[in-house]
Amino acid sequence: MTVPGTSETSLADESDSSIKPLLLKAAVFVALIIGGIFAFQWMFPDVDQEQLKELGLQLPDAVFLPAYAILPMVGFPIAPFLLASGLKYGFLWSIPIAAVCLALHTFAAWHLAHGFLRQRLKQLLKRTSHETPSIPDGHQNWFAIVYITVPGLPYSLKLYSLALTNIPFRKFMLIAWLGHLLNAIPFIGFGTAAGDFDLRWLIIFGVAVGLMTGVGFWLKKSLNR
Repeated sequence: MTVPGTSETSLADESDSSIKPLLLKAAVFVALIIGGIFAFQWMFPDVDQEQLKELGLQLPDAVFLPAYAILPMVGFPIAPFLLASGLKYGFLWSIPIAAVCLALHTFAAWHLAHGFLRQRLKQLLKRTSHETPSIPDGHQNWFAIVYITVPGLPYSLKLYSLALTNIPFRKFMLIAWLGHLLNAIPFIGFGTAAGDFDLRWLIIFGVAVGLMTGVGFWLKKSLNR
């Protein structure tokens, strides 16, 4: 995807596959989650939802929360933290926890990308064939929204590569933080529904993942026009 007004290749060009394969992957992911829960119930029939939640609660907050706040910044996938948070704290508490952790990630990523790690991050991105174009002011909002929304790149890579562009701090902070928070909700919901053995909510959050994928590609197509 090319940013209007510039001949450079967009950062979001990394996701060239069509929407159908990604929707299929989302459907397979949901099916695996649901199938895994049924398999778990079949293999361990004596384990009920209270015991499963108790297992999640046994992980100390003093270990889980700092790991949640730090590890995604160094390349660890964020999805396990979102799932575990939903299981451990429930849906309503996990949302503000995610909001705080994602805000810390977003704030730190911009300052690292504009501080002493800037050159190292640029070199790292070059090794992975990523570019950091200068984005015209009139297209920065759309570009950032599409880049955050369209699936395909790891969480930390999206943060750092977008932070390396010329998007101002406040705009980057708001769009990246809010976009990733919205993306996190279905995963938190999966974790909560898994802890409750609630098939209905698993399906609902699975549909949400599919809809988010579709919206992401619609945004990408709109920006390409």
